Amino acid sequence: MNRINFPYWGPLVPQCSGISCTFCNFLQLLQNVTNFLFTISLYAAVIFIIYGAVMMMLATGNEERFKSSKKILTSAVIGVVVVLGSYIILNTFFLLISGDMNFPWYKIKC
Repeated sequence: MNRINFPYWGPLVPQCSGISCTFCNFLQLLQNVTNFLFTISLYAAVIFIIYGAVMMMLATGNEERFKSSKKILTSAVIGVVVVLGSYIILNTFFLLISGDMNFPWYKIKC
């Protein structure tokens, strides 16, 4: 069964050399960069969610600190939704312009 390559740490550059590189290899490069940034974004979101939760627990009745931590948590969750949406949109776009409608949709094959 195919599964999404997460977390993605590389390689960023596809295996081609010089004149043998095609437009499809360029799309693979873009998709690899997108996957790498997606991985970093989700790890950053987890760190901010943990930070906001700890700040909320340490607010100890201080309304100002509680509001600040709630804003951090809300922003982190909105960030996750934006990152997931952009990941789906970008990978679908890469699939459409590659002309290869074979699925899975998150993997461009040259």
